[in-house]
Amino acid sequence: MIRRIFLDHIWMKVNSLVLAILTWHVVNQFTSNEKTFRDIPLEILVEEGWAIRDLSIDNFEIAFRGSRDDVVALESSQIKVQVDLQNQTNEVQVVTLTPKNVLFPGAARPYEIVPSVVTVRLDQIGSKVVTVKANVITGSLQEGYRLEGVTCKPKTVKIFGSQKRLEEVTSIQTEPIDLSSWINSFSQRVPLLSPSEEWVDRIEPNRVEAEVVIFSQNLERNFSAIPINLLQGSGAPPLDRLPEPMEIKLKAEGRERLVASLEASRFKAFVGPIPPDDPPDTTYAVEVYAPEGVTILEITPARISLVPKDKEDRPE
Repeated sequence: MIRRIFLDHIWMKVNSLVLAILTWHVVNQFTSNEKTFRDIPLEILVEEGWAIRDLSIDNFEIAFRGSRDDVVALESSQIKVQVDLQNQTNEVQVVTLTPKNVLFPGAARPYEIVPSVVTVRLDQIGSKVVTVKANVITGSLQEGYRLEGVTCKPKTVKIFGSQKRLEEVTSIQTEPIDLSSWINSFSQRVPLLSPSEEWVDRIEPNRVEAEVVIFSQNLERNFSAIPINLLQGSGAPPLDRLPEPMEIKLKAEGRERLVASLEASRFKAFVGPIPPDDPPDTTYAVEVYAPEGVTILEITPARISLVPKDKEDRPE
């Protein structure tokens, strides 16, 4: 009798067993892929009028399990841990985290959170007026320039957050101001950095106008005995008198390293061209070619007189 019961519908039973095993393999294949995400941020919802004073930890390690496609598609930027304390007003809250506290897209599922407990200290919201300080990357200034100063407008802002934590704050910084692309003074709107993202509620205003003053570290230097070249074509009249000596002095300015090593021979002084007709006695401006990056401040003499010969004294 027992044998008959065992043998009845044996092939149906065998097929069911095989189907169950195949089903287990398929389910295991699609749910056994795992991936761990680190530095997942914490978001805490608090009752109006309350702020977060302190946290035992603010980022977590979360392990997910699911199909290969679901796990691969998940990114850490899409995940966060959320704790709802909107109905809690006790200053200290010890929260045990479960997968229900994890917000994420897709079909993969979290199965482990490390650490699994977070302690939150709450405080009532207060406000305080603090000074704004510019956060300037001074090391990025180009060579030959220096930062003279930065002025923030307004100079003070109001911050809101935990009353006890506000007692520790005397100033607030701007986001870093990069000077690497600037050689002149400039003004720019800059966001303000929260003293601590965990507890500051808001900043009013949250941006300031930063006026940055940059000066060029230039060197002034005098050069002498620079010869003058006379530009006179073949049709120009002969000259009766030339200034003696045919040379000038000048004062130049430029970047310190460039001007300090500059030689007088790098400057080219000239007058002319002389017109081909018979001009009266004429005073000509002295022109000077300077190397790139150098500015001519003063030329001595700045003009010279060139006197043409009388017609009767000219050779035929």
